[in-house]
This record gives sequence, structure tokens and C-alpha cells, in this order.
Amino acid sequence: MTFYFKKKKFYLINNTTLIENSKFNDLRGQISTIVDKSIQTQIIKKKFTNYSDKIMIRRKNTLTGIHGDKKTWKVLSCIKGKILVVLVNCDRKNKNFGRYYKITLMGKDTKSIIIPPNVGNSYLCLEKENIIFYKNLFNGKYNDFDKQFTYKWNNKIFKIKWPISKPILSKRDK
Repeated sequence: MTFYFKKKKFYLINNTTLIENSKFNDLRGQISTIVDKSIQTQIIKKKFTNYSDKIMIRRKNTLTGIHGDKKTWKVLSCIKGKILVVLVNCDRKNKNFGRYYKITLMGKDTKSIIIPPNVGNSYLCLEKENIIFYKNLFNGKYNDFDKQFTYKWNNKIFKIKWPISKPILSKRDK
């Protein structure tokens, strides 16, 4: 099966890209590829020495703060459920600092978001059970939470309109 994808760039958000991955359906169900070498060579256009894959299982109304760093590229996909993703230009040197974009990802679609460095991302879980896949691509050591930037989900700088007033938050995001 050949992997292909369609792409759409969000230019105000530092060239963040939405990709719709190919999928194959048969009697067994569906198969799709989230990331392969062509994503790296055609969209990101950088080489990496390291990667880290993460899977989160979250319940409805869970919301993350706006997280990111200055070196990591991320691929974000919803495997099951439905999430509202907010992408924020967090590059203070960029004229579009603070601009944001909202997009909904669902487990039944095959869309992923490629998030470059200096773009913060946050997501609100909209269904009872949500499974989220993250692939982090980077050089050197991984910038864990203590070396990332974090903005509160309701930070007044960004003026994000969330469809929830009392989300479930981690200690880090309160």
C-alpha cells in the first residue's frame, strides 16, 4: 500500500500543516499511516537524531495548557474520540505572535497536524474516551516539561474562546 497525503498550511501559525493521510479499508477494518519519511522530507525538511512517541488516553473535558518549545517538531493525531486542537503562534519575535487557529480532529478521520517549533498547542477532549498520538522529532536531548513554554489555557494574551468554562486540568495547567 502506498502512503500519500494531502496538506494544508496555516501560514499565520508558523507554517503549521494539516495533513490528511491515506487510508485503506477492507473487511477487517481500516489502516492508515500517520508518519513516514515523506512527511519529514517533504514538509518538515529537516533531519533529526531523536524522536519520542507518546500516546495519551484522556477523558471528556480534559484540557491541556498551551505547550511547546523552540526545537521540537510534533505530529499530533487523534486515534479515538474527538479533540478540539488550538494552535498558537508563540514566537514573540514573529509579527503574528498570539494568533491562533482551531481545528477538530476525530479518531474516524485520518488527519494529523504537523506542529513546528515555537507553536504552542492545546487540546480539549470532547468525547468520553480520547486517544491522542504525539510524535516528537528533535535533535539532542528531549525538552521535557521543565524546558518547555507553558501558557494557561485561558491566558488573556491569546483571547481563545473555549466551549467550556470548568475543564479538567493538570497541576501544571491550573
